[in-house]
Amino acid sequence: MLVLATSSSSPAAAGGCSDEVVGFSACLPYISSPPNNISSSPSSQCCDVFSSAFETGVANCLCYLVRRPLLFGFPLNSTRLLSLSSLCPLRDDGSIASSSIEELCS
Repeated sequence: MLVLATSSSSPAAAGGCSDEVVGFSACLPYISSPPNNISSSPSSQCCDVFSSAFETGVANCLCYLVRRPLLFGFPLNSTRLLSLSSLCPLRDDGSIASSSIEELCS
């Protein structure tokens, strides 16, 4: 008999951020640790997803990646992840409380 155990209390699922975290996969070529980091800069798609997270009020979901760098099953480079705040410009429409992922997730 084979028994599979699953946990329904993962932080991403519990916080309602699963779709946002998965959507952030456009940034993986840049924010992954070696040997998975295949890009020296974030793609335009990565910056679009990053900026959109702030504009739509779900940037706090990116904190799961900061706090759990093995969430995808391989390590993420926290320095590169935090650098997205300076590499991916946000539109300043006055509605963004914090444009720094480091500030948001601390």
